[in-house]
Amino acid sequence: MKVGILTFTEGYNYGNKLQNYALLTYLQNNFPCEVKTVDNCVAQGSRFEKARILLTWAFPSAKHYMYWKRLLRFKSFNKKYLKFTSEKLTSNTKKFSEVDCFVCGSDQIWNPHYYSNIDLLTGKLPVPKRSISYAASFGVNEIPDEKKVAFAKALGNLDAISVREEQGLHICKELGFENGRVNIDPTFLLSKDEWLKVIRKPDKQLPSKYVVTYFLGSIKNNVEYNIENYCKINNLERIDLNSVTALKWFDITPFEFLYLIKNAEFVFTDSFHASVFSIIFGKNFLTAERTSKNSNKMSSRIDTLFSTFSCENHRMIAFDGNIDSLKMDEAKVESIIQHEKDRTYEYFSSIIFH
Repeated sequence: MKVGILTFTEGYNYGNKLQNYALLTYLQNNFPCEVKTVDNCVAQGSRFEKARILLTWAFPSAKHYMYWKRLLRFKSFNKKYLKFTSEKLTSNTKKFSEVDCFVCGSDQIWNPHYYSNIDLLTGKLPVPKRSISYAASFGVNEIPDEKKVAFAKALGNLDAISVREEQGLHICKELGFENGRVNIDPTFLLSKDEWLKVIRKPDKQLPSKYVVTYFLGSIKNNVEYNIENYCKINNLERIDLNSVTALKWFDITPFEFLYLIKNAEFVFTDSFHASVFSIIFGKNFLTAERTSKNSNKMSSRIDTLFSTFSCENHRMIAFDGNIDSLKMDEAKVESIIQHEKDRTYEYFSSIIFH
């Protein structure tokens, strides 16, 4: 069987690339199939918005140089590890013959603020005939009323629905789908040892001891104060990832990102996947709440993650200053992950590999 993973393929987000790599690796290691990543070119946003972004990054500067360097390194990662299909999925695609089945997910592939409808992102095509999702995310707490009908029709194409968050399951039920299920993010499907085999030390001068910050939204003043205070008290240097004010670290690759998380003394973040890898690598970490530009709260993914691993105390807003309380029980974490991996194996075995 030829399986095509249908997720985001553009951009330079670490979590996106690592979840893609994890699901592809997990499927090809556990089931009799050939797995590729669908080259997804379905347009996000308007042409005006895309043109505005391109113009923003077109003018020469140190910041823009690092942006393009990071983008090229991500494209190299795609080519080496993600096995893109030769066919491209575009807004005009009528059939996709290179694979026998789409697995839609993970990541926020069904975010209503990214797409006006998700027909193609649920594999709504005559070829291939089968589509399922795995840990797909809406990325929001609710679907706008004007998009509910289109989203309901699109989800009706799937043979089985698996989402990443409890709120995603609630959305599915609101749209008329009662048989969905929640599955763990693909990054948990690879063991800690499997991740340790692929991490890479950046070819840069590293501090002997450091704190990692990784924020996809803006850092609020009180959060910045806490980070600076922690670094000062513990005599730690700071590595800011994804920050245009710390360009030295802006162009690291996904596997270098893992190295920096793995070897940090502490991780401050608002990122779901930075929280995930902090759990996998047993790091002390705190996660701040992030709000999108349209003021939509994006905490549902963190809610499910922290509920699954009983680590509510890792929310920055709830932290009481007791660093020892952030130490997670490694055996318990491994037990939870194994339970979720068993559920994932059962899901794929019963739906497409029976």
